[in-house]
Amino acid sequence: LLAGSAVGVAAQDEPSMEAAEVTGRATFVEGLLADPVMSETPEGIQAGDGLVTVHTWDTDDPRLDGDVTRTVNFRHIPDTATIESVTYELTNDGGSWVGDGWGYSGPSDASGFVALSGRGGYEGLSAFIVHEGDVDRGYWDLRGIIFPSDTPEIPEPYTAE
Repeated sequence: LLAGSAVGVAAQDEPSMEAAEVTGRATFVEGLLADPVMSETPEGIQAGDGLVTVHTWDTDDPRLDGDVTRTVNFRHIPDTATIESVTYELTNDGGSWVGDGWGYSGPSDASGFVALSGRGGYEGLSAFIVHEGDVDRGYWDLRGIIFPSDTPEIPEPYTAE
């Protein structure tokens, strides 16, 4: 009987491999881990490469909770818009997630998308997360899904004839 209890506890400690909808919040941690290397394009757009920030994700699914390191390359037109490509890494006690994302921000809001692949205890899962909100608030709202397979190949877009 005692051995059976130990097996039940071990099984409960393993991360779920189930699909799930996820909502939560990404809170910005103050300060930078690395400043970007800045330049300017011939068109006058400010270019930054290698900006590293940290966010803390708190979601309704503990598999996507933890500190997220974001490494960002961006193009910025002052007082107008910023576009960015980002690599993400989230690690917690169950495993980790790594992936790529894209986003934009305007004078009053920001939005983006990230596709994550599970590692360690999350191997075989993928997550697709949208973030949005006003950067000045110090957080983004998160919503998305955990998908019960490795990151599937994204279908080709429709081609009009």
